[in-house]
Amino acid sequence: ERGADVAAAFRAALNPRETAPRNLVKRLRRINRGFRLGRQEDAHELLRALLDASSTGFAKLHREDKRGPVEALFEGRSTSTLTCPECGYASKTTEPFLDLSLEPLESVNQALKAWSAPETLSSSDAWRCGGCDKRVRATKALGVQDYPEALVVHLKRFRAAQLQRRRRRQPQKIERRVAFDTRWSPTDSASYDLT
Repeated sequence: ERGADVAAAFRAALNPRETAPRNLVKRLRRINRGFRLGRQEDAHELLRALLDASSTGFAKLHREDKRGPVEALFEGRSTSTLTCPECGYASKTTEPFLDLSLEPLESVNQALKAWSAPETLSSSDAWRCGGCDKRVRATKALGVQDYPEALVVHLKRFRAAQLQRRRRRQPQKIERRVAFDTRWSPTDSASYDLT
């Protein structure tokens, strides 16, 4: 059972006598078969694998609640709103998230503002408006509707791939310091201690 494997992996990681990373890696492969000895993984991938495995290993909090303890603690709801420049019609969708992946900027606040800043879609991404039925270059805005109890912010490590001389795309590693306060309040109703 994956829940037991998660518990065993946590015990192994916290055991001061556990000195062989190979033993931890073997346990992690039971949680996520994608983890391989010698292959580079990042902390975000490990956290997501542990959260996914943990959520299936725990019972739901209440019969009427479809969420388990992982979702109750880490799940928020994000919004994506497309607005027509011709008639003003707006289409809003919401979806759950367990973390926010942000481009690293000068600060976490700036990164969240950039993530949620409205952008105009390109001609190739034109959207058919539900109000005027025209294909338009809509404005897209992302946001957070419901912040979770514990917010996980993932700062991206690589920039989108750029075309090189040989027509191969090479992602660019981002090496930037990001400032953050120990207390962060993205809204009046949400406040977090950063760790």
